[in-house]
Amino acid sequence: MTSVATAPLASPAAPRGEPGLAASLSATLAHFDLLALAGCGTFADVWQVRDRRTGHVCAIKQLRSEWLDRPAARQILRNEADVGRRVSSEFVVKVFDAVLDSSIPHIVLEWLTGTTLEAKLAGGQRLPCREALWVARQCASGMHALLIAGYTHGDIKPSNLFLCDDGIVKLIDLGFARPDQLAAPDLCGAGGHLTGTPEYLAPETLVPGHPGGIARDVYSLGITLYRMLTGVLPFQGESIAEILKQHQTALPAKLRSLAPEVPREVGEFVHRLLSKQPLRRGGGLTWLIHELIGLELSVLPTPN
Repeated sequence: MTSVATAPLASPAAPRGEPGLAASLSATLAHFDLLALAGCGTFADVWQVRDRRTGHVCAIKQLRSEWLDRPAARQILRNEADVGRRVSSEFVVKVFDAVLDSSIPHIVLEWLTGTTLEAKLAGGQRLPCREALWVARQCASGMHALLIAGYTHGDIKPSNLFLCDDGIVKLIDLGFARPDQLAAPDLCGAGGHLTGTPEYLAPETLVPGHPGGIARDVYSLGITLYRMLTGVLPFQGESIAEILKQHQTALPAKLRSLAPEVPREVGEFVHRLLSKQPLRRGGGLTWLIHELIGLELSVLPTPN
């Protein structure tokens, strides 16, 4: 799934997307003017638009043409709309409206200015420890808001964390969100394929019949935090099968062997989130947020 926005566009270009699809989308939109193509993903394109009624700039996510006849792809967009409208949090992207039964199904979201965490980590870049903990805490706050609404995100990773220019980190791409505690087989899409991203999938996701729950997202956040601090993923391989096997059986390299400047207690905390056993990943999201706040405070510079 694509990000809901890109960095601010200084001068929006004439809309350009798939041949014919931009014109069809423009004709479908009753109250919006297309301004620019903001991003392209596997399932959907994202457009910057202006609401003629209010003058506000929004984002519209539309299914790409090759997915229009795929019920599973339409369901992902429908799921994003349903979940987004049930959650109210500054840490989760807002969904304003959805048109899902038209020839070009789309949803209307808030327009975000900034960049994704993935873009910031490109090329093996790292974040300072304090910044990494700050990003992780806001991600956990977004996860908490989803859980209050009865959902887990299902695809926590750097490309789904948007770092807004105003300092807020927002969870985006809610298409794989699922009701909390949904069993593992129900996480499969059409054809039995697991939804999510292999590098960030918790080991229990691969166990048929295993109850879901927030521990999956906590593990994915642990992977993300490990990458923020070290610049690398803890599990890598030449095939998806190899990566998934490592999640289940291999231990990651000690974080401080790759980033010795990271405090010991931070390294131990990240490895706890990466436990193979869900119950060993801590005491839930309230605990997780509390621990992240404590670690943030512990790495603040000491006053002279």
